Amino acid sequence: MDPLEQYPSALALPILTVTSGVIVLAVAGLLLVQGVIAILRPRVVRTFLGAFASSAQAHFGELAVRIVAGFAFLQFGPSSAFPRAFQVFGAVLVLTSAALVFVPWRLHRRFAQWAVPLATRHMMPYAVGCLAGAAAICYGVLLGKVP
Repeated sequence: MDPLEQYPSALALPILTVTSGVIVLAVAGLLLVQGVIAILRPRVVRTFLGAFASSAQAHFGELAVRIVAGFAFLQFGPSSAFPRAFQVFGAVLVLTSAALVFVPWRLHRRFAQWAVPLATRHMMPYAVGCLAGAAAICYGVLLGKVP
């Protein structure tokens, strides 16, 4: 019997895994760009991060991106070089984003106004963290075991 007849969704797994891998690499790309800009133009990064939760639209847009990225990490995790880390990171993204759906965006904005200056006070460690995160994600994807 043909395996595709036995499992009609057998082709969906590789497509979903590849799509998830592309999204995960896009997250790594964002971290890479953010790390480089944090070194070269720290004010731009502060402005970018300060725009999170600046409006209801920005709040829900951020949450949608976080949830999509979280599910991508969850889906791609077993194929990565760090399956547990990818899945834990994905779960944290999805769960915290789901919780934030029920938080009024103005409260999220107040938190961001407090947290962003704290997180970006020393931009070099922030930049190194972004670059290290990007490198770890790329390593996990590129040295993983994609079917």
